[in-house]
Amino acid sequence: MSFFIIGLIVLMVFLFVMEPFISGRKFPNRFISKKQLREKDLQTKREHNMQSIADLDLDNAIEKIPKEDYFTLRKAYVTRIENITRELEGLSKGGRSVDVKKQIENEVLVRRKSQKTAAPKSNGRVCSSCSGVNSPESNFCSTCGAKLTIQKPV
Repeated sequence: MSFFIIGLIVLMVFLFVMEPFISGRKFPNRFISKKQLREKDLQTKREHNMQSIADLDLDNAIEKIPKEDYFTLRKAYVTRIENITRELEGLSKGGRSVDVKKQIENEVLVRRKSQKTAAPKSNGRVCSSCSGVNSPESNFCSTCGAKLTIQKPV
């Protein structure tokens, strides 16, 4: 009888230790619910799509992709972000009605501004295409990739 109880305890300890591997969770934490995992996954996807829009805008600015492809891809990314944002709002039960497209455009604008270099204006060269400030020895714009002219900033 005691061997049976010891065997049962060993089996229960083994199952307790192996549960994270058996359940297949990415983050074995008993205190994170499936809803929280889903929210984190959606936020990661949203960030990825926002970065993709910023990259796509840069590719369009340097004419790396055709205009038709740019508009098609940008619309697809915006639609994905809208769907993800609505699902996130549904999970958080905020119930607030926000203009999602306006919010997306604002976030993309903030991303673009944060990616610009902070070189001093008095010593740098200004891009005629995007007004980005570059180092004096640069031949191409670090923001949009356009060829820099000899013009100095004011």
